[in-house]
Amino acid sequence: MAQGVQQPLGVGIIGTGFGLMPLLGYRACDNVQVVAVCQRTPGKAEAFAKQHDVPQAFTDYRDLLAHPAVQVVSIAAPPYVHHEMTLAALAAGKPVLCEKPFAMNAQQAREMYERAQTSSLAHALAFNWRFLPGVSYARELIAEGFIGHPYHVNVIWYAERQADPNIPLLWRHRKETAGFGVLGDIGPHVVDILHWILGDFRKVSAHCLTAIPERKVAGSGEMVAADAEDACAFVAEMGSGVQVAAHLSRVAYASNYQRFEFYGSGGMLIYEADPKAGTWISGRLRGAKAGEKVLSDIAIPERLRQGLDTTDLTAAVGSFLFAQLAQRFVHGIRTRQPVTPSFLEGLRSQEVIDALVQSAAEERWVQITANPL
Repeated sequence: MAQGVQQPLGVGIIGTGFGLMPLLGYRACDNVQVVAVCQRTPGKAEAFAKQHDVPQAFTDYRDLLAHPAVQVVSIAAPPYVHHEMTLAALAAGKPVLCEKPFAMNAQQAREMYERAQTSSLAHALAFNWRFLPGVSYARELIAEGFIGHPYHVNVIWYAERQADPNIPLLWRHRKETAGFGVLGDIGPHVVDILHWILGDFRKVSAHCLTAIPERKVAGSGEMVAADAEDACAFVAEMGSGVQVAAHLSRVAYASNYQRFEFYGSGGMLIYEADPKAGTWISGRLRGAKAGEKVLSDIAIPERLRQGLDTTDLTAAVGSFLFAQLAQRFVHGIRTRQPVTPSFLEGLRSQEVIDALVQSAAEERWVQITANPL
């Protein structure tokens, strides 16, 4: 190899159910190669690897970790194995990017964060939805004072992916394997975006709903309990005093809709994304300053949309959103600089989600105390 030419960074992806998004994201990075994938179901890893030209396929994640070509690990497996896989990857000396929800609880999340910090290895959390162009620009505008001092925020994030009761039982429908329902599917992104824009949470009060409490097992047709929540409504008080009201659902028919409304002393700002309105992924921003009676469209800078293809959802999420995250992760590995969002953001998110679960179970406000690190 010619002098000065850097070897491609070898990435191993654990979990192929969502593995296409990370695959596309890493392939959008310079001098990075996905060298291995792992899926415990026999045949699935091989089929995925063959379809996407990945050199190695494994059914045991420990074999992937041990392979010399794998320098970096990306975990896209179900949440109940995040803890053991992350600790094993760190012990093998491999930087880790982990999917959300980070862990099954804040205790696991804290151990994962502390182990990563002790190892001095790069670590990142898949909060890639903060890189939605409209969300990123909303954060910039609020930081610049567009709405003045923030007062309160309304959030709606609806999806219909689990609305059909005929969808067979998946790991996502059971707390044993998923840890959470909508609070694992959508909750981490909403919590992260609110934390990213507004700072720490102080307390929460939540109500959860399991709209479809039973699902059929594929093949046998046996009805089995599906105990993971399908919707969650919560109110929160941020550390700064900002009031939040949010409703999250994964059983909202004909909907894949996101909306954040920010109100403050100097005006208001609305971010929304709706495929029916042609604003999916890129988003739309509208706002009004104090005294203005009509909302005006706010152009999202092209610098935040560069490389975004809104005609292909898979490409938009993988080659654009996940690529934003993967590029930061790879840069952190190569420069030995901290990566954001990291396991710290994962821990803080998990603390809030645990509080939401506790609040719903106990029907009361729950204080959130970010324990010293």
